[in-house]
Amino acid sequence: MEYVVGEMVKTILARGGKEGLGEEVGRVLAKMHDCGIIHGDLTTSNMIFNENEGLVLIDFGLGFSSDLAEDKAVDLYVFERALISTTPDCDDFLDSFYKSYSSISTKSKGVLDRLQDVRIRGRKRDMTG
Repeated sequence: MEYVVGEMVKTILARGGKEGLGEEVGRVLAKMHDCGIIHGDLTTSNMIFNENEGLVLIDFGLGFSSDLAEDKAVDLYVFERALISTTPDCDDFLDSFYKSYSSISTKSKGVLDRLQDVRIRGRKRDMTG
């Protein structure tokens, strides 16, 4: 275990964000997913950014290995919902995140197609309780 120097992405976004941060998060998650690593609790509180080191993901307590598009899509859905709930004006961040993720991940088409299904299931669950 080591101490990670930097600032939580949640704090950076609360201050108005940082140019290129959405792209950096998309890049890191795309590479992680392409390696078959699922975080399981993707929130901006579990991301630390350092100008010299870049983005570091922490707290993999719910993480696991999987190559399934479904698991990667659920990871993205959890991140999206957490981001929207803590950062009301996050449209530009999400746009740059998804552009970066889709341009870097070799499996992004299947994952993003599956994400649409996950969103529909999530909305149904929100409506029915």
